[in-house]
Amino acid sequence: MNARVLTAVGAVAVVAAGALAGVQLAGTDDEPAVEPVAAATVAKQLTAVREPDPSTLGAVALVPEVALYDSPTSLTPMFDLPNPTHENVPLTFSIEARDGDRYHVRLPIRPNGSMAWIDVDQVEAHLVDKHIVVDVSDRRLTLFDGEQKLMDEPVAVGSDATPTPLGDFYVDISLPEPGSPYGDHMLSVAGFSDVLTDFGGGIGQIAIHGWSDPSVMGQAVSNGCVRLPNGTITHLAEQVGVGTPVHIQA
Repeated sequence: MNARVLTAVGAVAVVAAGALAGVQLAGTDDEPAVEPVAAATVAKQLTAVREPDPSTLGAVALVPEVALYDSPTSLTPMFDLPNPTHENVPLTFSIEARDGDRYHVRLPIRPNGSMAWIDVDQVEAHLVDKHIVVDVSDRRLTLFDGEQKLMDEPVAVGSDATPTPLGDFYVDISLPEPGSPYGDHMLSVAGFSDVLTDFGGGIGQIAIHGWSDPSVMGQAVSNGCVRLPNGTITHLAEQVGVGTPVHIQA
């Protein structure tokens, strides 16, 4: 299926949504993958983090380009990320720590696990009080508020040939009514397939999204996305916004 142009739905700081120009998902056997903002190549930053603050903040860019640095004291940026993204949605991050006037953030680009430092004044931070855990072996999604379980639901995950990637990611876009076959809501996840590096014109970004056929729940059948029944994805999307941590484990 060719990429679809999705109607603009606007965006706010906490729930970034909008017109996704040519959005492509890795959620079905015949659907292409979400094409995210990407630099040509990005090395994962292994800078030591001080003042750790475990995933309690998300951030939305305030400037046309956000400069990415390899340390909290670097003077020259590695490169910039555009805001809005080429999908015409706000650029968002998950904040892992702060050192002086910089945040250490997760990035919505390949390779998985990419991180960098950004200037505090280039983004607007907001509290994130929940996190999502997806267990691909049990094929379940759990929503936590601290250690309290708010949801624990069966999901469909990636097939053996196109597995859901493992690691620590975050919700970078929240989009209601993304269009068939993606159900009532899509939570784009800043994680990328380890298999589909060039699929349908995209680079294989995954998402948690709705699905109209509940019989697939508990199965490994997608191209890497996590599927929830439509009513369940709506309930989940009402409780989480951009910057929400997503941990995917085996």
